[in-house]
Amino acid sequence: MRRTPVLVALSALLAVTCGVAAAGVPRLVWGRGWAPLVQLAGAGDADLAVERLGRGLDTLRCVLHGLRLDDGARRFVTQVRASLGDMDLEGLHGLLPLREGEWRRVRLVGQREGASYAVRLAPAAVTAAHGLDPAGPLGARAGDLLALVGTRQRGKNYVTQLEVGVGVGPAGWEQITEGLAEAARLLASGDPRVGARDAAARPDTATRLRVVETHPGLRPEDVEVVAVLWESFPQLAEVLIEVARVDDVLVLDLRGTGAYQQLRLSGRLRPDLMKARYPELAAFLARMGPLLDARVRWVDAQNRQLARMSLDTASLSLTLEGFVADGRLVPVGHDGQVVLDDPAPAEGEAVEVRGVADLRFNMNGILTEVRGLEVDGVYARRPDGADLTGRLTRVPQVAVSGNAFGFLPSWAIDIVLPSNLAELTTEFFTAICKGDDGRGATFALRARQREADGPATLALAGQVEVLNSLLIRLGFRIANQKLLPGEQARDELWALFARARDAFERDLQGFSRVLKK
Repeated sequence: MRRTPVLVALSALLAVTCGVAAAGVPRLVWGRGWAPLVQLAGAGDADLAVERLGRGLDTLRCVLHGLRLDDGARRFVTQVRASLGDMDLEGLHGLLPLREGEWRRVRLVGQREGASYAVRLAPAAVTAAHGLDPAGPLGARAGDLLALVGTRQRGKNYVTQLEVGVGVGPAGWEQITEGLAEAARLLASGDPRVGARDAAARPDTATRLRVVETHPGLRPEDVEVVAVLWESFPQLAEVLIEVARVDDVLVLDLRGTGAYQQLRLSGRLRPDLMKARYPELAAFLARMGPLLDARVRWVDAQNRQLARMSLDTASLSLTLEGFVADGRLVPVGHDGQVVLDDPAPAEGEAVEVRGVADLRFNMNGILTEVRGLEVDGVYARRPDGADLTGRLTRVPQVAVSGNAFGFLPSWAIDIVLPSNLAELTTEFFTAICKGDDGRGATFALRARQREADGPATLALAGQVEVLNSLLIRLGFRIANQKLLPGEQARDELWALFARARDAFERDLQGFSRVLKK
């Protein structure tokens, strides 16, 4: 008899839950949660976004369930993974089949073929500069891939190239930036001064309670945003809740006017949550430990802070911070005040940005601190897309301390080395920042779209001189024991991606049904 009240309460809860499900999620809530993707995929047209996202999911299914490498590509990928894992640059150089002047290169091409996704070695005629083209045979379809690896010897070192380009369907740079702006507006909507005022646009009470139950540390404004996303993507949320948690979303502005918001997006992977379904992946993440603690900030040409990021492998956490006003990042002046009246850059106008990183590595007790690693960047909009280019040319400060495995001090290791660990690490970064005939390390992100609403491509390219040293190779080999997951962990990660894809597809189907009501 004592169980009767409990059974009655459970029955009532079940009835309420079923009633909410039968009533359906308010259309306005789904509109808020899906707004960034509607802008990204459909340029604001929800029905078009559903159609295009569906095609993208079909291609992703082919990658996850029908990936097929020809013999040459499979053999090459296996050999390159081993060479890069050990930083065996000489071995990598000998693997590359194409001789192009002083360079040796290889190119891989990937395209969807029916229900599979085929990756093969590309012929020499496919060039990196023109092989991926939104108006060409490679690049016009979402998922088209072109990857290049190249090396050339420079003294005892090797200059290494890596280029990866992918077709992204009709999602041009304009839509990408507008989608990001909508995402920023959604995150800022937790602010009660600028958030949703219509009750139909706010998440259900049951969803809020679920968010509070799983994220007890979130503030009310954070719960508002997470609950909107949970209702809009309920199937995907159930997958993600098994592996990660959100720590923070929004910090309200101190003035209390609602003119801008300080976003602080913070979350972490949780091995304790994933070990039941993904035990090997959970063990791999837990073993990573305090390998890297990275702090990065981005500033504009006037040295005003735009955003900052922190990444910590000990807590498996990632945090992004910045101030936004109406969906765009705004700088913080030297007086600590947010600048709201900066004009947007005109098309073709070059905008200078700079990234400054402080890194702390812990390699089995040996602590290496790298201070002031700077990347100078230039961003420019173009009629057919955008370019973001950057260079590393200044050698950072390096300090080494600690005890290897808790008992062997770094100075004792220095005794048996031809140079001490700090000098060796400085030499490594000097090759990166001053090498390649003085060019330093360079990278470029290019977005191209020949015509409005037509196919688009994104391509990332980088080139850097790498110190070819036995001790550097040894260090990378030790690091990769923690950084590279084993076969079982990789299989579990692949399975997690597949579950997330399937869950998102079900959410997309739910959004499509809401649109038809």
